[in-house]
Amino acid sequence: MTTLTAPLSRPVPARPAPSGFRLNRRGRLVLRGLPLMLAAAVLTVVAAFLAGVLTSPAAVSSEGPGARLETVTVMPGDSLWSIAAEAAPEEDPFTTMTRIAELNSLEGRELELGESLFVPAGD
Repeated sequence: MTTLTAPLSRPVPARPAPSGFRLNRRGRLVLRGLPLMLAAAVLTVVAAFLAGVLTSPAAVSSEGPGARLETVTVMPGDSLWSIAAEAAPEEDPFTTMTRIAELNSLEGRELELGESLFVPAGD
């Protein structure tokens, strides 16, 4: 009588428990590339800001450093033309109107009664 013997089996080594997580190649590229992309974006914004600040002309008035200004209150019947003609009668009213509009940030709006305007002082 022959006895059957169980085949010899080797013990399977226990697999070590995974520690943390594993990244594939794409994950490693993203993990390394993301900080580089953020740093490049920040450097671009800083460079654009500095280029804008350093290359912009200084805010200088065309009036010159000693330009004198007067304050005029808008009265009934006043227009920008009449105020400009009264402020600088020797100059072209269109030029004076442009200067008054620049001084007071008047972008085509109507004058309001009682409004105070800066005008170039007459010499």
